[in-house]
Amino acid sequence: MRHILSIILALTSVIANAGLPGLRDTLANIIGDRHVAVAMISSRGDTITAGTDDFIDLASVMKFHQAAAISRIADFDTLVGKKITVTNEDLRRDTWSPMRAAATAVPFDISPVELLDYSLNMSDNNAADILFAHFASPEVVDSIVRRDYGATNFAIGVNEARMHADPALSRHNKSTALDAAALIYRFFTADTTASATLVKAVMARNSPFGRERIPAGMPNSAAKVFHKTGTGFTAPDSTVTPVNDLAFISYPTATGFACYSLAVFTGGLRVPEAESLIADISRAVYTAVIVNESLSMNAAASVWAGKKTSTDTGIYNDDNRYTWGDFITDAVFEIIDNALENR
Repeated sequence: MRHILSIILALTSVIANAGLPGLRDTLANIIGDRHVAVAMISSRGDTITAGTDDFIDLASVMKFHQAAAISRIADFDTLVGKKITVTNEDLRRDTWSPMRAAATAVPFDISPVELLDYSLNMSDNNAADILFAHFASPEVVDSIVRRDYGATNFAIGVNEARMHADPALSRHNKSTALDAAALIYRFFTADTTASATLVKAVMARNSPFGRERIPAGMPNSAAKVFHKTGTGFTAPDSTVTPVNDLAFISYPTATGFACYSLAVFTGGLRVPEAESLIADISRAVYTAVIVNESLSMNAAASVWAGKKTSTDTGIYNDDNRYTWGDFITDAVFEIIDNALENR
């Protein structure tokens, strides 16, 4: 019932403000006086921010920065075919690691794409540190992202092991919401290398993590969400700094697809409150984007934007619903599936 009421309120507010022009005010009302940073960049050229423009700790969102950097220095064959030997020293027990839990014998060999899957989809801290050790240190990741993606208002400075040894060091991995939204937007829309496509395909796999954050704002929709969550350390009062989500979202239109990126970074909230807030923000953004899409299409055509007619062009799957994953070839998915099936 709460979600239904939230949707009704979001629709009422957004429609009254004619889509995106009123979104900033809608987001400000949702955020209130909480320490939250929001940024959205759309394929129609809109950039909207709300809340603070301060740097916020990235937590595990930095694993997306790491994956983007690795895609610039490692070719497709290396990511799929290289074997990395994992030893007991690599499998720290004082940290979150589904990979360690799944290991039946140590040492074992694993491919970089498997490590990326653990890191991006399961937020595995040991997998991330192995990738740092074998491909690029945090400082090198920082320099590659700056050089190749034009990001400036961020920093990557420490790995997971150092952050867990001293949680205060997590402040060395930080970003503004706008810089993060711009990075993931550029990565998905402008980087067409085989290695980047592989990372996108990994992120297209369903993950059980973060479903209560950005994806919760668009349940049962045709949108496809590629996202990376981040959750920081818990304070004595049970608040967490930060609770984050960074996403690239594609959605169907009458003539193909459109997309937007969304960064929601929070600080000083308990996890349930933060996740509910992120979902509400995501719902408001998605509603505004869809309303704006309909208004724009109706202004340019005599048919309702939501209908597919015989003269429509674009790419649809069998359900007439476009997903960005359709651009990722079946061959890439087959390679990933083959690499991961014997995990």
